[in-house]
Amino acid sequence: EKPEKNDVEMTRGDARPMELVVEEGKPVGAEDEAEEEAQVDADEARAARGWLSNGDTVDAKVAEAVAALAKDNAPKKKHIEDTLEALPALEALVGNGLTKTECRDFCTKWNLPQQSGAIGKIPEKLRTKLEKKQKEMVVQQKLDGERAVLETTLHLEHAAFDALPDSDKKGVVGQRSLLVLALLMAGASSDCLKKGKDQISGNVNHLVIALREAGVELANGGTNEATVLRAVSSLEAKIAELPPEIVASAVVERTRLAKHAARTNGAACAALATTIRDAATG
Repeated sequence: EKPEKNDVEMTRGDARPMELVVEEGKPVGAEDEAEEEAQVDADEARAARGWLSNGDTVDAKVAEAVAALAKDNAPKKKHIEDTLEALPALEALVGNGLTKTECRDFCTKWNLPQQSGAIGKIPEKLRTKLEKKQKEMVVQQKLDGERAVLETTLHLEHAAFDALPDSDKKGVVGQRSLLVLALLMAGASSDCLKKGKDQISGNVNHLVIALREAGVELANGGTNEATVLRAVSSLEAKIAELPPEIVASAVVERTRLAKHAARTNGAACAALATTIRDAATG
């Protein structure tokens, strides 16, 4: 008897060869090529604006800084949330035999300052103080986050500027780099702008020192904001003095270098940044 067709064992010779299915209109590797071209375009646009630092590196370092900040702040945030969650149990005792001992024990358990005054008012005072502290923390964390982004970006761009030869520092390349830094600082919150007492440690001090290296002197005095705005106007005036063809040539050269520079995997950097943030925030 002949075996049924379905009983015949299939061999490699019987099997159809695997085929690479390519979606119509999308050659293999097309998405990777498109992503790489988009990355090149972004790098060129960044260089054309005057930045020296690598955008992917800045993004990755900023993500690390923000994640570290979030990790530091997470326990404080959770402590306030947990305390507010436990507070209703104490509030429920108001008018129902609340004692000084219960108030004291609550403050001790949740690491809060002991409260004075009428016993019946203590839970209300605690809620007012905790909610105020919670709101202040949100504002402070937002400012700290802005400061972390600003300081990381400034540090990396200053490092790139410092690596330039003196001729480039005093030329279009260096001056345009400092201009984008000054514009970034001009758009930041005033609390993020600092001058050190030693005149060298604050971010405004760093800008003034770099300007001096670029051949641009600033008048002393004034607020941090005024100093940064003077830096912007002085750099714009300095660059405007140069023949347009020299400026254009420098921009083209920086763009060309950005286009042919070794680049990182943008998607991998984005995934890493997300992983870091997730790990920090739980």
